[in-house]
Amino acid sequence: MTRQDPQAESDPEAVAQRSADRLAVALEDVGFDVGHAFPTLRSGVDPERRPIVELGRVTATVAARLSNVLSRAAHRGITLTSNRTHNGAEARLPGQGEIGTTLSPDNGEGDAQQ
Repeated sequence: MTRQDPQAESDPEAVAQRSADRLAVALEDVGFDVGHAFPTLRSGVDPERRPIVELGRVTATVAARLSNVLSRAAHRGITLTSNRTHNGAEARLPGQGEIGTTLSPDNGEGDAQQ
């Protein structure tokens, strides 16, 4: 296990960058071309030095595809936990050890994976 620099964990810019990177990977995992669909996705800090991630302006088609993925995830019981950290909430799958379904932004169907 690699240890991170404690300073980096509390640095708002580093927190924001990690969050933006995780979001970009998650969007790619469900089929988005992040560079095309979210061209202005970026990290930063607000005036109070809190970490932020800006999604930017997206087309109506991208918004519809994203809402489709999120709606299908919610329908399958994938929700956010109430335990919030500086990195935000974590997704929780229904049940422990169940098989999850890969969601596609186009139709929400996919191959089951463990």
